[in-house]
Amino acid sequence: MVADATATTSVQAHETAIQRMVMSGIVPVTWWSLAAEFQLDPEFRDFPARSRLMAAHQPLMMMSGRTFFAGAAAHKADEAKAAAGHAG
Repeated sequence: MVADATATTSVQAHETAIQRMVMSGIVPVTWWSLAAEFQLDPEFRDFPARSRLMAAHQPLMMMSGRTFFAGAAAHKADEAKAAAGHAG
Protein backbone atom coordinates (compact mmCIF):
# COMPACT_ATOMS: atom_id res chain seq x y z
CA MET A 1 0.00 0.00 0.00
CA VAL A 2 1.45 3.35 -1.03
CA ALA A 3 0.87 5.35 2.16
CA ASP A 4 1.67 8.80 0.84
CA ALA A 5 -0.53 8.38 -2.22
CA THR A 6 -3.70 7.60 -0.29
CA ALA A 7 -6.12 9.99 1.35
CA THR A 8 -9.02 10.05 3.77
CA THR A 9 -11.16 12.71 5.39
CA SER A 10 -8.58 13.56 8.09
CA VAL A 11 -5.01 12.86 9.17
CA GLN A 12 -6.33 10.82 12.10
CA ALA A 13 -8.48 8.66 9.81
CA HIS A 14 -5.50 8.16 7.49
CA GLU A 15 -3.14 7.13 10.29
CA THR A 16 -5.73 4.85 11.87
CA ALA A 17 -6.42 3.13 8.55
CA ILE A 18 -2.69 2.60 7.96
CA GLN A 19 -2.30 1.16 11.47
CA ARG A 20 -5.15 -1.28 10.84
CA MET A 21 -3.61 -2.37 7.54
CA VAL A 22 -0.17 -2.83 9.15
CA MET A 23 -1.74 -4.95 11.88
CA SER A 24 -3.22 -7.18 9.17
CA GLY A 25 0.15 -7.66 7.47
CA ILE A 26 0.26 -4.89 4.87
CA VAL A 27 3.67 -3.27 4.41
CA PRO A 28 3.31 0.46 3.74
CA VAL A 29 5.66 2.04 1.22
CA THR A 30 6.08 5.52 -0.22
CA TRP A 31 5.62 6.54 -3.84
CA TRP A 32 9.39 7.08 -3.96
CA SER A 33 10.22 3.52 -2.91
CA LEU A 34 7.68 2.07 -5.34
CA ALA A 35 9.06 4.19 -8.17
CA ALA A 36 12.58 3.07 -7.23
CA GLU A 37 11.53 -0.57 -7.53
CA PHE A 38 10.08 0.10 -10.99
CA GLN A 39 13.21 2.06 -11.93
CA LEU A 40 15.32 -1.06 -11.43
CA ASP A 41 12.96 -3.38 -13.31
CA PRO A 42 14.07 -3.54 -16.95
CA GLU A 43 10.46 -4.12 -18.04
CA PHE A 44 9.45 -0.68 -16.75
CA ARG A 45 12.62 1.39 -17.09
CA ASP A 46 11.55 2.99 -20.38
CA PHE A 47 7.81 3.05 -19.70
CA PRO A 48 6.83 6.58 -20.87
CA ALA A 49 4.44 7.49 -18.05
CA ARG A 50 6.89 6.38 -15.36
CA SER A 51 9.75 8.15 -17.09
CA ARG A 52 7.78 11.42 -17.26
CA LEU A 53 6.80 11.14 -13.59
CA MET A 54 10.35 10.54 -12.45
CA ALA A 55 11.83 13.21 -14.71
CA ALA A 56 9.36 15.77 -13.37
CA HIS A 57 9.76 14.91 -9.68
CA GLN A 58 13.12 13.22 -9.25
CA PRO A 59 15.48 13.87 -12.17
CA LEU A 60 18.47 12.43 -10.29
CA MET A 61 16.67 9.12 -9.96
CA MET A 62 16.27 8.96 -13.74
CA MET A 63 19.99 9.58 -14.16
CA SER A 64 20.96 6.95 -11.58
CA GLY A 65 18.68 4.39 -13.21
CA ARG A 66 20.24 4.99 -16.61
CA THR A 67 23.71 4.66 -15.07
CA PHE A 68 22.71 1.41 -13.35
CA PHE A 69 21.38 -0.11 -16.59
CA ALA A 70 24.43 1.02 -18.57
CA GLY A 71 26.68 -0.65 -16.01
CA ALA A 72 24.57 -3.81 -15.98
CA ALA A 73 24.71 -4.01 -19.78
CA ALA A 74 28.49 -3.55 -19.76
CA HIS A 75 28.84 -6.26 -17.11
CA LYS A 76 26.75 -8.70 -19.16
CA ALA A 77 28.85 -7.94 -22.24
CA ASP A 78 32.05 -8.60 -20.27
CA GLU A 79 30.64 -11.89 -18.98
CA ALA A 80 29.67 -12.95 -22.50
CA LYS A 81 33.18 -12.14 -23.78
CA ALA A 82 34.74 -14.11 -20.93
CA ALA A 83 32.45 -17.08 -21.55
CA ALA A 84 33.27 -17.01 -25.26
CA GLY A 85 36.98 -16.97 -24.45
CA HIS A 86 36.65 -20.02 -22.20
CA ALA A 87 34.55 -21.88 -24.77
CA GLY A 88 37.16 -21.59 -27.51
